[in-house]
Amino acid sequence: MRQLKTSVLRKLALPVASAGVLLSTGCTAEGVTCATAHGDFAVKLSLTSGSDEACNGLVGGWYGVQTYNQPRSDGRPNAEDSTVAIKSEDMGIMIDDYSARLGDIPDAVNPPFALGPFSSGKPEGDVCTVPTLAPARQDFPALEAIPAVPDDPATEEDESEAEVPAEEPKTVEYAWSNMRFIVSPSIIGTVFTANLTHKVNGCTAEYTAVGLYPAVYCGDDDGNPVDALCAPEANPELGTPYGSGINPDFRDSIKCNPDLLLCMFEDGKLPDALK
Repeated sequence: MRQLKTSVLRKLALPVASAGVLLSTGCTAEGVTCATAHGDFAVKLSLTSGSDEACNGLVGGWYGVQTYNQPRSDGRPNAEDSTVAIKSEDMGIMIDDYSARLGDIPDAVNPPFALGPFSSGKPEGDVCTVPTLAPARQDFPALEAIPAVPDDPATEEDESEAEVPAEEPKTVEYAWSNMRFIVSPSIIGTVFTANLTHKVNGCTAEYTAVGLYPAVYCGDDDGNPVDALCAPEANPELGTPYGSGINPDFRDSIKCNPDLLLCMFEDGKLPDALK
């Protein structure tokens, strides 16, 4: 797993008209309202059902999450009418790859992000729930193979390139449900659990998901996990002069996940509100 270079959040590309007005926090004078952290989350996925390798191989990764607030009649943002958007890095990479080969985006009709409203404006027991989100879906067309390029023996450099295989048409969908964020004065939407249904053409796989903000890469140069990179304290020797940015309250619950090389809750150490 490589370190993400471009924020998934910046690729959500929600239309302004439907996004409403963004609030920078989830707090108002009346107290805490339902909101999420805004940016890249680390997400760990655990397979619960699905045997087809075409869609059951997800382990998690980087996911951009954002909260949008609908405007009131006077144009001001309504802090108690919020919608959550989420998009996977995997979907973004596929769109970029197809766009490069097609010279245009592969699907301008379906949204590459999932979108759904909180069930209420304020948390219940420090939890805000998004029961159902409209799925992220993309229809990818067939692609012809790109022939291999042989090396030119007249030059010193090796210009050879391997064949890029053809692609059959496929539809990819991420359908989220029961998304539950902790929203409290000390944890404003930085942790969530959810259910995910991933579909590729005719196959379906079901997952449970755990999300943690911010997404922090924690691998060394050899791809080994380094737990110290998840610490909230600064460690200039490891290249973290400001710490990981992860809530210090989670200090004893977070380690570097070896499958993701992202900081993540250890099994069984989710905050009590989401257990």
